[in-house]
Amino acid sequence: MARAAFYCIAFLCLALACPAWADTLSMQTSMTISVGQGKIHVQVSITNKGTASAHKLAAHLFLLETKLKSPEISELAPGQTQNVSYDKPWPVPLAGEFPAVLLLTYQDEAGYPFSALHCNAFKGRQSPDPDLSAKAADFAISQKGSVSAWVSYPGKAPKLVSARLVLPNELDSPKKATTLKLSGGAAQQLAFEVENRSALPGATYPVYILFEYEDGPTHHTVVSQAMAMVGSPESWFRRTRRVWIVAACLLVAALLAGGAMALRKRTGA
Repeated sequence: MARAAFYCIAFLCLALACPAWADTLSMQTSMTISVGQGKIHVQVSITNKGTASAHKLAAHLFLLETKLKSPEISELAPGQTQNVSYDKPWPVPLAGEFPAVLLLTYQDEAGYPFSALHCNAFKGRQSPDPDLSAKAADFAISQKGSVSAWVSYPGKAPKLVSARLVLPNELDSPKKATTLKLSGGAAQQLAFEVENRSALPGATYPVYILFEYEDGPTHHTVVSQAMAMVGSPESWFRRTRRVWIVAACLLVAALLAGGAMALRKRTGA
């Protein structure tokens, strides 16, 4: 009997120590932009790649200093896709590339808010491609972190380039914009501080740095993406608390089993 109780307690402790399989929310967005017939047409596709339903979804599009919002989607089940579209008048397209920022907001079943971010650059009138390139690096964050990018400019004339950090709602930064002075043939690194507002441990978020500059009558935009990987700020003891729980439970079980055996021997004697 004591041995059976020992095994039952041990099994229960191990079960408690194993991480529970929880439903996940993972939203995938894509954006297609076309310019013609005096307007900008944007087609957005939203797919739930998780295992739980998303609720109260809304897609907010920031385009040429204008904010457009989709009708609310009450629920998106796992595996489902929802398409939304936007039209913005643009009778005389400008030359160059321009940023489009899509922020998807949604909730889980308990009402906890989440967001997902997607950025593209689209062309207005036909123009030469940008002569600037940028590459951002993925980074880890618990409470605070930093995202950096390398900017390369092989041109000859000096350039003033504005750099803007675009974040999901769960992340923030004390400074989201700066200006770079690039000389011909230069490469420069910049970094932005990032703070965790409400991102949960284990989550990953795309973040973007938008580089914009003028080249005569042409406006250029270069989009650089990095992934923010959210870690846990917990202490070592808190991270290993399941091990301590298991050890304590096994110790209690062993003491109970030992006491029962000793009592049986005394009774038999």
